[in-house]
Amino acid sequence: MFRQLTPLFLLLGLAACVGTPETKASGRRVIAELETNLNGSPIKVPHEPKVVATLVRILPGESMPAHKHLYQRYAYMLKGELEVTLEDEHRVIHAKPGDFVAETVNGWHSGVNKGTEPVEILVIDQMPKSAKTNMVFKEKRP
Repeated sequence: MFRQLTPLFLLLGLAACVGTPETKASGRRVIAELETNLNGSPIKVPHEPKVVATLVRILPGESMPAHKHLYQRYAYMLKGELEVTLEDEHRVIHAKPGDFVAETVNGWHSGVNKGTEPVEILVIDQMPKSAKTNMVFKEKRP
């Protein structure tokens, strides 16, 4: 298990130390320690996963349509504020810079940038090597 998470922890440590203005000296700090994702389910990692890190940018007024993830996804808010609706739970959360979450797996959710500045999120997926994507978009119904 530790071997599977090592690349993730190295990447998160880099994001925490490099991207924060309050870091004035070399070092590291823990930004999160999680055992469950947003809906309270245990974090499950595929056997020998690949790790994909993506920088997501959402401009003011833009939204992410309803979607779900088939495998574990982590998000670290770098800039801006995002309103996230967890559809299955009828719950809204507000993510701000410095927040780190393990997103829900197989739970429909959407997000909108209602602010005046772009949102930037470091997104990290842990999925099987054969997987091409970790997102499934909800079909719009008439």
